[in-house]
Parts: sequence; C-alpha cells; structure tokens
Amino acid sequence: MLFLGLGGKDKEKYLIFKGIRNNLKIYGKKYFHVGQDLADPSLAKLFHEIYVCIGPAQSIFLNLSNSPALKNILIEGMLSEDALIKLRSLDEEAITAKSQQMPIEKLTEECQQNLALYSAYFTPEIVRKIESRFRTLQIFFDLLKFNFYFFLKKFDSNLPERDFNYRPRFEKIHGSYIIEDLKEFWEVASHLPLQADWDGIFDTLKAYKNVEPVNRGLWKKVLQNFRILQESDVIPLIIQYVSQDLTYQVLSKPEKENIVEQHLNALKTRNEVTLSKIRTHKRRLSIGKLATDIFGNEAVFRAKNYVEKANTIFSKKNVGTYTLVEAFNFLKAFLIDYGKKDLRELVNFLVIKGQWFEMNNSKILSEGLHRIMELSEKVVSFDDSLAEEGERGSRIKSHIIKSDRDTNAQSIVRNLIKDINNLVKTYLLDTGNEMINLGKVLKAVIEDMTKPKHELIGNWKQLETGYDGNLKEALINIYKKIYNFVLLIQYYTKEN
Repeated sequence: MLFLGLGGKDKEKYLIFKGIRNNLKIYGKKYFHVGQDLADPSLAKLFHEIYVCIGPAQSIFLNLSNSPALKNILIEGMLSEDALIKLRSLDEEAITAKSQQMPIEKLTEECQQNLALYSAYFTPEIVRKIESRFRTLQIFFDLLKFNFYFFLKKFDSNLPERDFNYRPRFEKIHGSYIIEDLKEFWEVASHLPLQADWDGIFDTLKAYKNVEPVNRGLWKKVLQNFRILQESDVIPLIIQYVSQDLTYQVLSKPEKENIVEQHLNALKTRNEVTLSKIRTHKRRLSIGKLATDIFGNEAVFRAKNYVEKANTIFSKKNVGTYTLVEAFNFLKAFLIDYGKKDLRELVNFLVIKGQWFEMNNSKILSEGLHRIMELSEKVVSFDDSLAEEGERGSRIKSHIIKSDRDTNAQSIVRNLIKDINNLVKTYLLDTGNEMINLGKVLKAVIEDMTKPKHELIGNWKQLETGYDGNLKEALINIYKKIYNFVLLIQYYTKEN
C-alpha cells in the first residue's frame, strides 16, 4: 500500500496501516502471508472444520430462525413442571373440553386467571435466560446461513458440495478473492458466545426436529477455532489489510425481539380466538335449538329480498351487507306463521269470549295484538320495498350501477344499506317488546286457569268448552313459542 506523502493525515494512516500489518504478521502468520497478500490453506482448513461440523445441520435448520414452534420449545424447555401444567390448561383442546362443563362467562374468567398465573412464572431472571438462549440460537442460525462451500471452493476447485468425507487439497489464494466472504463470516463469528449453554441450545433443536443438530464433541473443538479467531482478531486484521479499510469494525448486533412477550401475547390471542369459537358454537347451537322448537327447523326462509344473495353484489361493490338476514327470516316467519294465525285467533278468542274481571289485561292483549298485526304488515311491506322495482330496491340499484365510477353513489348505497339494517333491528326490538308484554299476560292467564278461585277470567269452563281444541295446551304452546322467540331475537339485538 502506498500513501501519497507522509505528512498530516497520510502519515497517520500509514502508521495505523503499519500497525495492522505488524499485528497480522504476529497473530495471523499461520493464516495469511503478508508479503504476498495470500491466504494460507490453514485458514481454509479452519473453515473446513467448522463446515464439517455444522454443514449437515444447514439443510435441516437453515430456515427455522423465526419458527413459532421452535420458540415455544425453547421457552417451555426453561419452565418448571408447574408452569407447563398451567400452560397445558390453556390449550385449545383443554379449554374446549371445559366448555362442556361450565358457562362461557365462567370459562372466560378462569382462562384469564390461568393466563395471569402462567405469566407470573416468567420472572426477570427466567426472561433473561430465555432471551439470552434465543439470541445465541439466532447467532447459530446466522452461522448456518454462511456459504462455507462457496468460500472453500475458492481454495480447492474440486471440492464437492456436502461431501464431508472428502479430503480437500487447499491452495494459497489472493486475499482479495475472499475479502467479502470474510466480512460476512465475521459479522456472525465475532458475536458467537463461546461460553453459552450450547448443550441447552442443541437440546432445543433436537426436541424440535428429533435429530442431533451437530456432533457435540466436534462442536467443542470448533469452539476452540472460534476462540482463536476472536482472541487473535486475525479476520478483521486480514480485512483491514487487504481492503485498506483502516476503520473497518463489526458493529454490535441489535437485540432480537422479545420472544417471551411475543409468546404471552400469542397465547392470549389464541385463548381469545378459542373462547370466541366456543362462544360462536354455543350461540349457534342455542339459535338452532330455539328455531327448531319454534318452527320445526333450524333453517327458515321467508324473506324475499332481504337475503344473502344480495350480499354477493354488495360485497363486490364494497358498500356493506345485510347483516340481519337470518334474524329477519325468523321475524317474518313468526309474524306470518304465528302472529297472523295462532296468536291472533287465541287472543281474539280470549278478549271477545272471556269474562274479564279487570279489563286492563284484556286491553293489553287486544292492543298488543293490534300492534303485532301492524308490525307484520310493515315487515312484509319493507321486504317488498327491497325488490328491484320497490322503493328502496330501485334506489339501491340505480346508485350501485354508478358506484364503480362515482364515490358519492357508493356512499349513498352504503348509507341506504346501513339504514335498512337499522330498520330491521328496530322491527326486531319492537316485536320483541310487544311479545314480552303479550307473554306476561298470557302467562298470568295460564296460571289463572289452574287457580281454585280465578282472578282474571270468570268463565273458564265456558271458554274451554267453546274452544276448538285443548285451550290450556294451546295457551301453553303459544306462550312457549313467544318465550323462545324473544330469546331467539335477543341473540341478534344484543350483538348488532
């Protein structure tokens, strides 16, 4: 290397370079010939020993540095048996099994308590050990990523790939051929923690893949090679000398992500997802049972235009969807199948034929039935208005055609659909409230039938004789349907 002049900064650079050259002659003479700028075969031999040790692991573990399963194995390997028992109680399978034995609210509370207890096992000391082991594991993975074969083939062009029994014939090569390789290697090797719990690291990898990652006896010898390199600084000396980059140095590796925090957050999320799935499943079962009890079938279809088919178009246009289709089908079916028939006939019979001691109850039934009939008409009319030629349907159609090129039209459709959903919810709430009021009176009427001294209606015998069928059974049946219907629509009005 020639410096132009020996004054000022040039002289300072020369003295630094001279020191690098002298140190390389002392500490790296086995690996590098300073006068000739040649890397010695002994340097290749050192790299080859590392390659033979970790090469078999490259194909197995190369792409696993961010494996969630591997992180979990590492964490669990550092925990006590009590902590692992608590962790198993938070498995999806365990939570699902418990859901068969307790209400979802209690199960949710128990899961939150178990998660808090499990989190408490992660003391600062345990977290420090886990994070330290994980950082060591990441450095090992970085080492696996280094292309030893590409590096060594520069010293022996006949070197076969992944033949670890081959006896290489390394030759001297110019340092410039390997300078970038050495930089890449030293970025990792300089940070390799020699005193780390390598048996613990390899136990973790073995638990994950059920195979020994390295020959542990050979690895101990390889660690000696790394110790020589780190203590002598021969690699950075070669890099500085050959590249004439006198300021070259390896920066400190940034801290890796906090895997304990990630683990606990992921566990919390999985718990929430599991509980949500259980809650949805239980809700679906309850809705199905109530619908079957009321209508004889889980699937009820009465709507003509407030239907899922319309949502296919809405979704493509990104304008929202009809969110209460199932509930609306139940509502329309109940109002038409029972409101206009069984309920109306029974209430009219009681109101007209009954001798009421207190007319207020009769008035509640009569006026309640009248409002139910009005709601029934409104619901049918509303559904009809959503047809393409209907009042609401035609507006939606005209604006949705323009929505691809007119954002204002898209906004109008979105608001129309939102208003329609709100109206369906209003119908559900209004019908539910009316049914609750009717149900209260009908329940009192049923109880009055069995009392020795009647308090609501005075001519029960006459009513039972004049009714076409079993009056008590009819009252109980319609009351149960009203009760179940109120429970059914509450699943939608509480959550929407």
